[in-house]
Amino acid sequence: MHQSRTGHHQRSGLNRILTRSFRADRQAPGKARSALRVLNGNIDREIAEDVRLLVSELVTNSLRHAGLPNAATVRVSAQLADGVLRLEVEDGGTGGAVSRRKPNRDRGGGFGLNIVDALAARWGVERDGSTLVWVELAAVRTTG
Repeated sequence: MHQSRTGHHQRSGLNRILTRSFRADRQAPGKARSALRVLNGNIDREIAEDVRLLVSELVTNSLRHAGLPNAATVRVSAQLADGVLRLEVEDGGTGGAVSRRKPNRDRGGGFGLNIVDALAARWGVERDGSTLVWVELAAVRTTG
């Protein structure tokens, strides 16, 4: 995992495609997946499926681990440039470690950040009064 603290500014050269906030409730992961349909036609179809899985896992992690109050929101943004898609999920939580853990096949849990690590070219966590998890991946599949 790559951790950095670069602030909540979009990376230079990236074009923001989507920024949406969702009420932090159990419908949030599905709403975030649906909002990412805006990427269709802009990135490879297989990558779009990966991105929907990633946003679902990250938003679910926000709901489960951030300790958000009832009226809280989760922000999702997507940026694209030079063949790189950057996905960000931000919530108001600041406690606990954001790190991969061994999956627990009996009780569930521990899969989300392992999926992120497997699919992303790079990912990291930024904290400054909130928690932002960002993921970068190629917007086009390479063959070879």
